[in-house]
Amino acid sequence: MGRDDVGANARDTDTTRGSAIRLQDAAMRYAGGYDAVRCVTTTLDAGGRYLWLGRSGSGKTALCKTICGIETLTCGSICVDGTDMRRIRQRDRNMAMTFGDESFAARVSVRKQWQRVLRLHGADATQIEQRIDRIAQAFDLTGAIDTPYGKLNAMQRACARVGRCCLRDVGARLLDDPFATLDDAQRTDAYAMTAAFGATDRATWIVATRCAADADAMRWDRIGILERGVLVQQAETLDEMLRAPRHIGVYLATGDVEDAAILRRDAQGWYMETDDGARIPAVAPIDEIYLGATVALACDTKTKQFRPHYFDAASGYRIGAPQKENTI
Repeated sequence: MGRDDVGANARDTDTTRGSAIRLQDAAMRYAGGYDAVRCVTTTLDAGGRYLWLGRSGSGKTALCKTICGIETLTCGSICVDGTDMRRIRQRDRNMAMTFGDESFAARVSVRKQWQRVLRLHGADATQIEQRIDRIAQAFDLTGAIDTPYGKLNAMQRACARVGRCCLRDVGARLLDDPFATLDDAQRTDAYAMTAAFGATDRATWIVATRCAADADAMRWDRIGILERGVLVQQAETLDEMLRAPRHIGVYLATGDVEDAAILRRDAQGWYMETDDGARIPAVAPIDEIYLGATVALACDTKTKQFRPHYFDAASGYRIGAPQKENTI
């Protein structure tokens, strides 16, 4: 079954409402032993708008896949509207998901590919054309709906993917890095269209992204940060996280410290938590959460303490300690 076939037995209905989703100690381990999701507990209210931030490998995609049934939990549970999903097949979960890196058939028009999705879900000819016209208008694709996907520009391709996720009335829509291929101006426009459509849509939205700027692109009910499969912090806005940060992502570590460890803060200050639960305190103070740069750790193997150093993520040049105006 293809990625766009999530919810294949569901039927479009005017009475569809957003799904309330509860994750309790959810964990998912791949066959090779890699823990993609680790003990995530959170509640998503019906009809809410949720953003998950995290770099590649943080567990965003894996968490979305477990919710819609593409992947199976190793332990823990996912309940949708009070129903345990562990024995509910992917096609019966009444959800739609799209991936930022997927593509349509290059030689087939968007209309024909959208028609195929709706036919798979039992829509009749009238419903199909009405729905396609509505979604094409919402995402500014009316003039390109009959154009082969391969001839569309980057903005149109991204909107075609998100539009497919919005074709049906479902309980939840999951978008994984939906606009990763767009520049800043295009992302702003794409999110404006998504927000306008979402304002009248009853589904629960979960958007996973690597770009922190997306936190300001729409009005979110809650923003969460994922690191190494752990939902380490949640808040309504990024500003709230910056005022009271509880963790900082470590992109690079040296010495005897594992790559991509997680820093946490308690009453005693910042410390690093390793995979085996060991606590390594910081020598230098860390004043702000700062995921926009690489953090290299100089670790003293004798004292088991570390000192953070910050580097520009793009150029690799050393920068000073993060300033308050820096955002994640």
